[in-house]
Amino acid sequence: MPSNVEKITINIPVPDAADAYKQLASLVDCEALIEDGSRYVLFTIAGTRLAFVSGSEDLTQGRVALALQVQDTALVAQAAKSNGLEPKVAEHPSPVSFNVVGLQGSSDLLYYGK
Repeated sequence: MPSNVEKITINIPVPDAADAYKQLASLVDCEALIEDGSRYVLFTIAGTRLAFVSGSEDLTQGRVALALQVQDTALVAQAAKSNGLEPKVAEHPSPVSFNVVGLQGSSDLLYYGK
């Protein structure tokens, strides 16, 4: 199956995204790309995209998520279902539809299209 992944971000749930980013930035070199107060900070470390998420931005209820922007969400949903997984639409106040697939362990797959 050809890859249809366009962007990869690792979402890390925290109580306060701004505080978590401020603490991390005091320890290592990182670059904030998007900051939305205590709810969301997207940043890079050594070219890797990470996001601290909290509140309404924590779409996996406290679980780390591999967040993928994909070309075809239906293709990912079909692949998940054929592997015995059940994608669910995440509640989020944006026009983008986010979908969550529970993975084994302590992480989930969060995927969305643009």
